Amino acid sequence: MVKGITNGLPLGAIGAKAEITNAFKPGDHSSTWGPNVVSCAAANAVINVIKEENLCTKVNELRKHFIEEIEDLAKNTS
Repeated sequence: MVKGITNGLPLGAIGAKAEITNAFKPGDHSSTWGPNVVSCAAANAVINVIKEENLCTKVNELRKHFIEEIEDLAKNTS
């Protein structure tokens, strides 16, 4: 995740299972998207909006609807 987490400002994040991230040692992973106070504040604001507007729940509902529509489309075109 780069830029999207800060709505366009330079900051990156990595997400992985614990068994993968636990294998990292300092210096194993680097990025040109290093943190700074402004980008970190923007990331906090983005995360707050995601929580306050229940975006994860909304995305899951849209995903279900999208899958239903794609399945209907597939049935009607075969």
